[in-house]
Amino acid sequence: MAQYFTILTNLLVAVILGGLALNRIPSAGVVAGTLLSIVMVGVVYHVLLAPEVPLQGARFWTDLGFHTLTPVATLLWWIGFANKALRLSQVPYWLIWPTGYCAYALARGLITGRFAYFFFDIERSGIVFVGGYIAALVAVFAVTGALIVGVAKMLDTGASAVRI
Repeated sequence: MAQYFTILTNLLVAVILGGLALNRIPSAGVVAGTLLSIVMVGVVYHVLLAPEVPLQGARFWTDLGFHTLTPVATLLWWIGFANKALRLSQVPYWLIWPTGYCAYALARGLITGRFAYFFFDIERSGIVFVGGYIAALVAVFAVTGALIVGVAKMLDTGASAVRI
C-alpha cells in the first residue's frame, strides 16, 4: 500500500494531527503543505481516478474515508482552527512532498513493473506523456498552494497574514 500517494498522505495527516493531539504544534507552513497534499488527494481521485461503478462494502468505506472524508475534514479543521500565517514563498516547499512522491512512484514502478497510477506508467504511455502529466500535476499543486495562501489571508485576523 506504500506505493499510493493517497495512503502516504493520509498517514502524513495522521502524524500531523496526532502530533497536535499530543500538543506538538507544527508550523503553519507544515500544516498548510499537508493540507495541500490531502486536498489534492481528493481532487485527483474524484477527477481522474474514481471508479465508474461504485465500490461496495468495506472497499466503499475505505475509499470514502481516504479520498473524501479525510480531505474534507482536514480542510474544515484548517479553516476553523489552524494558524494561517502563511507566505507565498512557502509554496515551493509544499511541492517537495508530491514531487518526491512522483520520483519514488516512477522508480518503484520501473523496478516492480507495476505503476501505482495510470499517469505514471512510462512503459504504456511513454516518457513524454508521463513527464507532461507530472508537470501538470505539479503546476496544479502550485496553483492550489497559492490559493491556500490567499484563503489564509482572507481568513486570518492578523494584520499581515500573507508575506512574500
